[in-house]
This record gives sequence, C-alpha cells and structure tokens, in this order.
Amino acid sequence: MDINSVFVDKSRLIEKRSQDALISSALALSQMTGETVDVVRTVVEMIKVGEISTFLGTHNDKITLISLDIHGRISGDIYLMLSSSDTMKITKKVADKWMKEEEIEHFRNSVLAEVGNIVASAYINVLGDSFNVALIPSVPRLEYVNLDQIITKILSKDNSDFALMFFSEFVVGIHGIKVFFFFLLSDASMQYLGGNTG
Repeated sequence: MDINSVFVDKSRLIEKRSQDALISSALALSQMTGETVDVVRTVVEMIKVGEISTFLGTHNDKITLISLDIHGRISGDIYLMLSSSDTMKITKKVADKWMKEEEIEHFRNSVLAEVGNIVASAYINVLGDSFNVALIPSVPRLEYVNLDQIITKILSKDNSDFALMFFSEFVVGIHGIKVFFFFLLSDASMQYLGGNTG
C-alpha cells in the first residue's frame, strides 16, 4: 500500500490523537505563560515537500525554526516553525510572568526551546502511537531564519518527496498563535509505512 493510502486510513486516528495530545500541551503552555491556552484548530495532512512554502507566508518573513533529527524505525527531519510575530507573543507572555523586561532577550532562546519541546513531543508521541514505533528525537536546534533559507535547507535534505504536516492554532489569553510542524520522512521510512497498515 502506498503512503497516501496508509495516511488516509490513519488520518482520523492521528487527528484525534493530535487534538488530545495538544490539549495536554496547552495545559503545559498555560503553566508557562500564566494565561489560559486553548487549542482552536488542528490539521493533519500529507503534502509534497515542494508545497511547504505555500503555508508559511512571504519569502522575506522571519521564521523561528526549531529542528530535530528523528531516528528509529521511522526516521527523518522535523521542523517546528513560528512566525516572528507569534514568537514575540509567546516569549512576552512567559517573560511577563517569570522575568523582568531586561531579561527577556537573554532567556528568549530557552523559552522557545521549551515551547518547541512541549509541542514537538506531543506530535512525536502521536506518530509513534499511531504507527506502533519508537521515535527517538535529537536535541532541538533553534534558529531565526528567512523563509527562503528554510526552503533551501529542506530541499537539501536527502528525504522523500512527502512531508507530514501538522498545523495547530493556539489562543494564549487573547492572542492567536500558529505553529507549523513538518516531518520530512526518509525514503526508507516511507517504504516502511507503506507496508505497515496495522
């Protein structure tokens, strides 16, 4: 069975598990920010790698990129992305609760790495549960890059032509925050998933 058929077969299960996992993530983010955090929307979709740029805005937009390598039976590269404006919203919320204004810049990377850990872990667990495999993530890497740089980085990777996209929208207090999660699967993983219909 090809990967699209496998994904269609599992998509409702993955979406349901994602929604449940993100509710737990929202609780963790609520503790970090001191605000009520709700999950407004979750979308799960298998897309062509070349289509990723269509979801992320204009080419000179600054993006906060949190990337991880995934090892195990399913392997590849994970990219978690927030716009620069959403990055400012989430870090300001955390800063307002936990630190003085002059400390924000110093702790920004730590805050974002923790946000990335919370959301990425939720998705990684969902994928592992849905396909009955253990996914082993690397330590997250944090960068602030232009969209063009992200696309160049993604296209330079030796992965398959497909990516599993999770899109989530949170509301933190009164502010909407959008998080994109792309899992670029290796060719071997695509072949494994194509044969793993259980």
